Amino acid sequence: MGKSELALQYAHRHRADYRLVWWMEADSPAQIQAGLAGLAGALVAGIDSVAAEQATTEEPAAWALAWLNSRTGWLVIFDNVEEAADIDLYLARLARACADHHPARHRLAATRHHAAAAGGT
Repeated sequence: MGKSELALQYAHRHRADYRLVWWMEADSPAQIQAGLAGLAGALVAGIDSVAAEQATTEEPAAWALAWLNSRTGWLVIFDNVEEAADIDLYLARLARACADHHPARHRLAATRHHAAAAGGT
Protein backbone atom coordinates (compact mmCIF):
# COMPACT_ATOMS: atom_id res chain seq x y z
CA MET A 1 0.00 0.00 0.00
CA GLY A 2 1.39 3.39 -1.00
CA LYS A 3 1.63 6.55 1.06
CA SER A 4 -1.32 8.22 -0.67
CA GLU A 5 -3.48 5.18 -0.02
CA LEU A 6 -2.42 5.16 3.65
CA ALA A 7 -3.33 8.84 3.93
CA LEU A 8 -6.69 8.15 2.29
CA GLN A 9 -7.37 5.24 4.64
CA TYR A 10 -6.44 7.35 7.67
CA ALA A 11 -8.64 10.24 6.56
CA HIS A 12 -11.56 7.90 5.93
CA ARG A 13 -11.16 5.97 9.16
CA HIS A 14 -10.83 9.11 11.30
CA ARG A 15 -13.17 11.45 9.43
CA ALA A 16 -15.46 11.75 12.47
CA ASP A 17 -12.53 13.19 14.46
CA TYR A 18 -12.29 16.25 12.20
CA ARG A 19 -14.60 19.06 11.20
CA LEU A 20 -12.41 19.73 8.15
CA VAL A 21 -10.37 17.35 6.01
CA TRP A 22 -8.53 18.95 3.09
CA TRP A 23 -6.56 16.97 0.53
CA MET A 24 -4.30 18.74 -1.90
CA GLU A 25 -1.86 17.75 -4.59
CA ALA A 26 1.57 19.03 -3.61
CA ASP A 27 3.83 18.10 -6.52
CA SER A 28 5.13 21.66 -6.76
CA PRO A 29 5.11 24.94 -4.85
CA ALA A 30 2.51 26.26 -7.30
CA GLN A 31 0.21 23.31 -6.58
CA ILE A 32 0.61 23.81 -2.83
CA GLN A 33 -0.33 27.49 -3.20
CA ALA A 34 -3.28 26.53 -5.38
CA GLY A 35 -4.40 23.87 -2.90
CA LEU A 36 -4.33 26.31 0.00
CA ALA A 37 -6.08 28.94 -2.12
CA GLY A 38 -8.71 26.31 -2.94
CA LEU A 39 -9.15 25.69 0.77
CA ALA A 40 -9.68 29.41 1.36
CA GLY A 41 -12.22 29.47 -1.47
CA ALA A 42 -14.08 26.50 -0.01
CA LEU A 43 -14.13 28.09 3.43
CA VAL A 44 -15.60 31.35 2.18
CA ALA A 45 -17.89 29.80 -0.46
CA GLY A 46 -21.05 31.80 -0.89
CA ILE A 47 -19.48 35.07 0.20
CA ASP A 48 -19.57 37.48 -2.73
CA SER A 49 -16.32 39.38 -2.64
CA VAL A 50 -14.71 41.27 -5.48
CA ALA A 51 -11.48 41.42 -3.46
CA ALA A 52 -11.41 37.63 -3.17
CA GLU A 53 -11.85 37.26 -6.92
CA GLN A 54 -9.00 39.68 -7.58
CA ALA A 55 -6.61 38.22 -5.00
CA THR A 56 -3.42 36.51 -6.06
CA THR A 57 -2.92 32.85 -5.14
CA GLU A 58 -0.58 33.83 -2.30
CA GLU A 59 -3.18 35.93 -0.47
CA PRO A 60 -5.86 33.24 -0.07
CA ALA A 61 -3.16 30.65 0.70
CA ALA A 62 -1.89 32.84 3.55
CA TRP A 63 -5.47 33.35 4.73
CA ALA A 64 -6.06 29.57 4.74
CA LEU A 65 -2.95 29.03 6.88
CA ALA A 66 -4.10 31.72 9.30
CA TRP A 67 -7.54 30.12 9.46
CA LEU A 68 -6.03 26.71 10.24
CA ASN A 69 -3.77 28.23 12.90
CA SER A 70 -6.75 29.72 14.69
CA ARG A 71 -8.88 26.57 14.81
CA THR A 72 -8.88 22.95 15.87
CA GLY A 73 -10.54 19.93 14.33
CA TRP A 74 -8.75 19.78 10.99
CA LEU A 75 -6.61 17.45 8.91
CA VAL A 76 -4.64 18.73 5.91
CA ILE A 77 -2.99 16.22 3.58
CA PHE A 78 -0.21 17.33 1.23
CA ASP A 79 -0.12 14.53 -1.36
CA ASN A 80 2.68 13.64 -3.78
CA VAL A 81 5.28 16.01 -2.37
CA GLU A 82 8.25 15.98 -4.76
CA GLU A 83 10.68 17.93 -2.59
CA ALA A 84 10.31 18.04 1.18
CA ALA A 85 11.74 21.57 1.12
CA ASP A 86 8.64 22.69 -0.82
CA ILE A 87 6.43 22.12 2.22
CA ASP A 88 8.86 22.99 5.03
CA LEU A 89 7.52 26.52 5.39
CA TYR A 90 3.91 25.33 5.49
CA LEU A 91 4.63 22.52 7.94
CA ALA A 92 6.50 24.94 10.19
CA ARG A 93 3.58 27.37 10.19
CA LEU A 94 1.11 24.58 10.86
CA ALA A 95 3.42 23.04 13.47
CA ARG A 96 2.90 26.15 15.57
CA ALA A 97 -0.82 25.45 15.50
CA CYS A 98 -0.27 21.82 16.47
CA ALA A 99 2.34 22.58 19.13
CA ASP A 100 -0.14 23.82 21.67
CA HIS A 101 -1.50 20.26 21.92
CA HIS A 102 -5.04 20.95 20.88
CA PRO A 103 -6.79 17.76 19.80
CA ALA A 104 -7.42 17.07 16.15
CA ARG A 105 -4.99 19.45 14.46
CA HIS A 106 -2.99 17.36 12.04
CA ARG A 107 -1.07 17.71 8.84
CA LEU A 108 0.31 14.86 6.81
CA ALA A 109 2.66 14.87 3.86
CA ALA A 110 2.89 11.97 1.45
CA THR A 111 6.17 12.35 -0.38
CA ARG A 112 7.66 10.14 -3.04
CA HIS A 113 11.22 10.45 -1.75
CA HIS A 114 10.94 10.33 2.02
CA ALA A 115 8.42 9.14 4.53
CA ALA A 116 8.17 12.73 5.72
CA ALA A 117 4.83 12.74 7.44
CA ALA A 118 4.16 15.07 10.28
CA GLY A 119 1.36 14.72 12.75
CA GLY A 120 -0.05 17.01 15.33
CA THR A 121 -1.43 15.92 18.60
